[in-house]
Amino acid sequence: MKNKKGSSFGMVISMTLFLSFLVVFYAYFSPQIKIRNNDGQDYLNPLFNNLKNSMEANLSVISIKLNEIQTHCFEINNLPNLIGNVSVRNSLNNIIRSSYFYPKLKMKGGRNKFFKIYSSKYLNVENTPLTTCRILGPSQYSIGLVKTEKIISEKKILSLNKSFHNNYLELKSNLSIPPNYNFDFIFKGSQIINASRKKEASNIYAINEKVIYINESGAILSGDLKVELW
Repeated sequence: MKNKKGSSFGMVISMTLFLSFLVVFYAYFSPQIKIRNNDGQDYLNPLFNNLKNSMEANLSVISIKLNEIQTHCFEINNLPNLIGNVSVRNSLNNIIRSSYFYPKLKMKGGRNKFFKIYSSKYLNVENTPLTTCRILGPSQYSIGLVKTEKIISEKKILSLNKSFHNNYLELKSNLSIPPNYNFDFIFKGSQIINASRKKEASNIYAINEKVIYINESGAILSGDLKVELW
């Protein structure tokens, strides 16, 4: 009987010591873990914004309306705000054959009267040689929207992906990420751009947002941008 009582008493003492150890362990380490979590969350939003800003490019947008349909090639000179390569689209957002050599913009009108002209150095649109185009004077068309805005560029995302794989530490520094953190990103649009690294961490912080971007041919599209930090 005494042995059983002694054994039971020893088990109680052992359990009490074990629970005390867990309490002390949690009290000591939990604040540090919590601070680490908060730090990671604090760094995530600035990282996401910095990465988005690095993906953005200037885009010039001009809309024009012809007074009458031009079924053949026509030319307009000295349009404002053209800042690089040019992509012309009709009211259905279909791409129009065009060529731009300052100050001459030539295009195949088809049966369209309304056009949007996108211009950016991050477009990759082939200049189609067009000849014997009718030159339109200012009285034969009207200019509507003229603006320059920032937009995420597919070409700049591809450039960032290349930097991620070739110069990761330099890119981290440019994005103001602390040395003891790592990151990656995945962009899903007309193509999937996956800049990923092996994750060796239990705490991974992530943001996933819908974004509007322009692809290399000048189409305005919707995509998903996911950024992870650990």
